[in-house]
Amino acid sequence: MIRWCSYCAKFIGEKEPYHDYTITHGLCLKCKSKFSNKNTFDIIKLTEIQEFFSEIENQGRNGIIIAPEDVLKKGLSLGLQYSDVIMGIIQPIMRKIGNLFEKKQLSIEQEHLFSHFSNSIINLILSKISIDEFGKIENKIDVILICIEGNSHTIGIRFLDIVLKDAGVTSYVILYPLSEDELVNLIIKICPKAIAISIALEEHLIKLENFVYFLKNNPKINFSLKYMVGGNCLKNMKKNIEYIDYIDNSYDINNFINYLKSIKS
Repeated sequence: MIRWCSYCAKFIGEKEPYHDYTITHGLCLKCKSKFSNKNTFDIIKLTEIQEFFSEIENQGRNGIIIAPEDVLKKGLSLGLQYSDVIMGIIQPIMRKIGNLFEKKQLSIEQEHLFSHFSNSIINLILSKISIDEFGKIENKIDVILICIEGNSHTIGIRFLDIVLKDAGVTSYVILYPLSEDELVNLIIKICPKAIAISIALEEHLIKLENFVYFLKNNPKINFSLKYMVGGNCLKNMKKNIEYIDYIDNSYDINNFINYLKSIKS
């Protein structure tokens, strides 16, 4: 279920059952400290958000071309932040569309059309973010986001890029394969606090191990670097990966953000 704060209309995260994309209400930590009377929920805005969610979902399911500008304008008019639109609206709908495609209830054309829309709204949001020129390589980068070799699904780290920027964490996204030397030189130039790696399948864990050990044992990288990993295949995974500092195996993006904030301070 998709959790939104009843007071500030901020996307909070997800809760069980995770396959149910119904919007439900709660309180974010900030509003919980301000309001003690949980019976005073104003669910009018949440109803509008649910209608907004359903409208985009129905258009996506029916293969209707959606204008990213109109969607973003509507989201902002509801008081949503960029990260709310991405994580609370677009991402769960994209998962629903993907699930329907896997069940052969949607065509590949419909699935590709919504994926194209999702990438377009990411590009639109990033074009509007100008604080500190986030796309520029500089020494203020907190985390590098990269997909492991064999994982071509870059939209997840592009979603994450926007969420981190909204949270005040600077990120640099690597969308295209780099040689080992190119990657090492980039890490040295940026000097991030962490590198977050996206995997899509459990079989990618072998490549992940080789990748991390290559970087850890590279003499050119002579500064502390935290290694993080995420991906749907890791959700609810209980075992540790000994060479990884942080495993994103929950459905709460705030845990990921808080870990990065803790190592950047």
